[in-house]
Amino acid sequence: MYTPNVRRTIALAALLVLGAVVAATSASCSSSGVELSGSCSINSDCDPPLICAFGKCHKACEVSSDCPVTNPAERCIVSGTTGVCELPDELTCSGTKPCPTTLLCASDEQCRTPCEMNNQCAGGQVCLAQAVTAIVGGACFDDTELGDGGIVGPGDGAPGSGGDGSGSSGGGSNDGSPSTGMDGSGTTSPGCANPSAFGRGAVGTSKGSYASGAGTRTASGLILLNDDNAPIMTDAGTIYEVVPQGFDFAGNPVTTGPTLQPISYGAGVGTILAAGTSPDGTTLFVEDGLFSGQYTSTNYFLLKPDLSVVVASSLENTAAFPADLQWAGDRFVMAWLYNGAAGKGVKVQMLGTDGSVFGAGTLATDAPDSTVFGNLVTVAVSGNTVAVGYESSVNHYPVVQLLDLNATAIGGPVSVAPVVPTAYALGGTATGFVAVYDGAGDAGDVAQSVNVTLAGTASPTVGAPAVIAGGKVDVARGTSDGTGAGFALLYDDGLSFGYSTGSTLHVTPVTTAGNDDPVNISAFGGHFGLFRYAVQEQRTYGFASGCPATAAAGH
Repeated sequence: MYTPNVRRTIALAALLVLGAVVAATSASCSSSGVELSGSCSINSDCDPPLICAFGKCHKACEVSSDCPVTNPAERCIVSGTTGVCELPDELTCSGTKPCPTTLLCASDEQCRTPCEMNNQCAGGQVCLAQAVTAIVGGACFDDTELGDGGIVGPGDGAPGSGGDGSGSSGGGSNDGSPSTGMDGSGTTSPGCANPSAFGRGAVGTSKGSYASGAGTRTASGLILLNDDNAPIMTDAGTIYEVVPQGFDFAGNPVTTGPTLQPISYGAGVGTILAAGTSPDGTTLFVEDGLFSGQYTSTNYFLLKPDLSVVVASSLENTAAFPADLQWAGDRFVMAWLYNGAAGKGVKVQMLGTDGSVFGAGTLATDAPDSTVFGNLVTVAVSGNTVAVGYESSVNHYPVVQLLDLNATAIGGPVSVAPVVPTAYALGGTATGFVAVYDGAGDAGDVAQSVNVTLAGTASPTVGAPAVIAGGKVDVARGTSDGTGAGFALLYDDGLSFGYSTGSTLHVTPVTTAGNDDPVNISAFGGHFGLFRYAVQEQRTYGFASGCPATAAAGH
């Protein structure tokens, strides 16, 4: 009789013998596969579980952390519908060393997955537009590569990265062409030349009394303007304030320089509508105030570079959303909706940085009584020409009216498209304007853009519509970098940036967002600031494109 221990010993011996037979049988039935980095044509050429991609055997991955830790670190790239770990000899590229077929040599001289949307990247990656691909595509970057808000360039401080201030962190061109660094190397970090590349965001303070927000881009960073609807009791009565917060281009709070003080806007509960900054640092913002819960007033605040108030004034005793503003060479242009005797209309005012008024007036619309429909107004600038857009009260179509810098009409109203818009915005280009719109109409209810060319006449040419990828646009806001039109585009689930020089419009996802989050956009020095007030969080976010020389140290 066998004891239990003897039984276990015999069973183990039998198992070992069986294992040896299976291993021998397997070895005799299989052929030797190709090892990692070896040449292949199909997956079965590679040793399991390796995958054949770009003609070589690769390790599979879903995120970059699945890949080996090397120096430089391998990243997860997309081959077809599969993620694979980039091999060491596939990581870098140059003018004489191309990337494997289907990969893109990005602005940081790294071979990356080409993309137009985040969902085309591996897990944990974002799609950033690239200067080297004009405005038709981007490349995938891991979130960990974003650093403190900007992509680090080659060598993280080596010549060409801008890390030590000696490399190519300059502005470059904004026409989508490859830019040359200040050292002549032709190397830039993503976003240094291309207007569509945004780094990490500036995150404002979350506070239960912050009811709205906007922001503006300046020479040194981003200013978030938080509308605080918590009443403050003073000797002069109850007041409310706008609380500014300063950030550098990398999204870091500014802790040096002038302390930004709250801006009092009187006894009305406010809603910030738009903001912008002139080249000399003067900031203008417009807010709508509700007084005694009974009447509203659209007001503007002109601020010095330290955000101390130069002028605070009311535009209308009664008003309706919204308002828009842009910088136009040597003056701000404001347009806002107002409630007149005949109905809702549009007014315009040109304002100097010292508060002087260059021109003002009521817009003559396509309706006999100069009324408009809906709740849309948009302003854009191209050279010395201003475009004001609104929704027609005649047929509800989006309309554009051109003005000179004294608010005098150039020609008559021009219909943009036979669509009833739910979103509509204008942005300026070097030769005219781009209109973005979405709504109900014969275009299939999809977001579209059209190019409005000045052509030196009072009757601009409206081009054929082009469909914008990404689905329904809930809100659109526009501006210009002097070359192309930039747009903040709010979708049901996110905020994207659109850019067009007039021929095509490329859309780049920037951040998640709710479809009722107010959004804004501003331009300064050829770059953009994109802003979102998160209703659920009660905080304001800001995102900066590009990385101008003044921000090199911050990156």
